[in-house]
Amino acid sequence: MTKKIAIILSTLIIISVAAKVYFYFREPEYLPINVRYESLIKNYLKSNVSNIDISDTSDFQGLSFLDSTLSNNEVFLCGESHSIAKNKEIELYLLKYFNQKGNVRYLLTEQGYGTSVLINKYLETGDESYLDIIYSKLEETYSWNKEGYNFWLDLYKYNNQLPEDKKLIVVGADIEHQTLTAYIALNELLPKENAPNSIAKNIEYLRNNCNNSEINDIGFAVELSKDLDTYLEDYKAYLKDNFFDFEFIVNNIINAYKYYHKGTRDDNFRESCINQNFEKIYSHYPKGKYFGQWGSQHTYLSNRKEPYGTNNCFATFLNSGFDPTKGKVISIKYFYKDSKSMTRDKNYGEKKVKEVKTASILDEEAKGDYTLIRFDGEASPFEYKPFLVSYPNGGVTTDYYQFAILIKNSPATRPFGE
Repeated sequence: MTKKIAIILSTLIIISVAAKVYFYFREPEYLPINVRYESLIKNYLKSNVSNIDISDTSDFQGLSFLDSTLSNNEVFLCGESHSIAKNKEIELYLLKYFNQKGNVRYLLTEQGYGTSVLINKYLETGDESYLDIIYSKLEETYSWNKEGYNFWLDLYKYNNQLPEDKKLIVVGADIEHQTLTAYIALNELLPKENAPNSIAKNIEYLRNNCNNSEINDIGFAVELSKDLDTYLEDYKAYLKDNFFDFEFIVNNIINAYKYYHKGTRDDNFRESCINQNFEKIYSHYPKGKYFGQWGSQHTYLSNRKEPYGTNNCFATFLNSGFDPTKGKVISIKYFYKDSKSMTRDKNYGEKKVKEVKTASILDEEAKGDYTLIRFDGEASPFEYKPFLVSYPNGGVTTDYYQFAILIKNSPATRPFGE
């Protein structure tokens, strides 16, 4: 027994030492910038940095570097760190720019498709009870904040004054993180008249229990999915134009359950669901351009060493794995300075946002709180090496994103119930 214990202890020591050696010698998260490249970068930035004035909603002069990208690209994605207040300000500003200058019609959100169905109901009617339903289910998430709620209020005002051919439509491509919200959205899609006998049992159960926690289980979603397969034509005849949304949400609930209840959350599975969801969305909706602001892990144009390895994140899939958008994706990475984010602890505190040390070089030309940086300009040193990319898998910066926005002096988002 003593010999076995000694062997076990020796093995643990070896593993511990090996782990320390690995973390000591592993590549840094960001590629260091040596003196030679620092000089090249500083000189390059003098003519490739533009300060953004978010009150300029007529000319959008601070975003002029983006003008040349508008005609030949289909998807514009921004990569944020969550729960930072100024994210929502710049998101609304960019959305107005892409809508007015680039004819973008679709706001692509990191939300469940069911949530976007309710948001579109709000945008159509101005009835804030739809927003209240959504936010009542978001507590203990980063999205449960006042800035997010106010974003939708501001979007309604903006959208309401647009001509019909410019109005924005919200499409959530993520899994149904809030499944009760998704069930309420399913209920909103039901006609007022009774369902045919073949499908009446499940329809009436949904109608009577959509806001009941007892429905919040994979069992009913699976039963609905089987019912849809068995009585497909009856569901199509009953739901008419709402059939696509209904079927989409049911399958999306099942995928959410698989993600959250299979022991460990498999982010590669979630990402594959997002990619498949977008394919469905793109095929279903009239052709148009998309803008979205997502967590930055979803917005790299090429695979990195972490966290997805060789598995495509959303932007990588769009840029190289989906023919209609291949090579037609613009990615804008957000960096932060002197900013805070909201935490999800019991009392919703705040913490300082981690700053990328090598990104301090961007600050020298940044005069305001929002600064656009172009990485793909003429003679760009960012086309030599993958500077400012976390855990790059070779290549150069512009293989991962073509632009960045430096956000300064942002407070944390405020808890919605504050």
